[in-house]
Amino acid sequence: MISKSFTKKKTSLKHITFIILFSINWSNPSYSQKKNEECILPQLTFTNHDLSLILDSVIRFEQKCEYYNDSLTFSLDVRYMNRNILQNNYHNDTVILITSIDDISITLGLDPVGFFKYDKHFVFVWGSLSDVLFRKSDYNRKFFFKKPEIIMNDDRFSMWLYQYNNGNLIFKHKGTFCE
Repeated sequence: MISKSFTKKKTSLKHITFIILFSINWSNPSYSQKKNEECILPQLTFTNHDLSLILDSVIRFEQKCEYYNDSLTFSLDVRYMNRNILQNNYHNDTVILITSIDDISITLGLDPVGFFKYDKHFVFVWGSLSDVLFRKSDYNRKFFFKKPEIIMNDDRFSMWLYQYNNGNLIFKHKGTFCE
């Protein structure tokens, strides 16, 4: 038989533990909350018609995925890459990585350099802004978001890799679990 004093001690320990855990969370809000942020981004227009065809294809594919909705955002990372450095051929290629992301706060938290809207979706661009691919407009938009403390890689979403070379966008790779 369990004594009443033991039950009282067990109950009071539960209460004390709850109070301690509650106090820790309450005294350190950054532990579990996100920071309020804002950013002002220029609206971009793209100058390469192939990019429009590629985005149409990407969005059509994404619409088949279970996570798809009209608020899905896309990131478009533009990078210059040196190839054949060992052969003293310093020709620069531009690599474009398109990624679907379901949380606009994650995309904005990565400090994009601009945005555009395409088929109801925001597309955020970062990396090198090539005049061959994009032009900044005079319009700027302010975005409010909650910057996550920790950004976790969610591999449910698709990634598309293209190479831009001599005015052409060349498909290189697609990574997805959605088929």
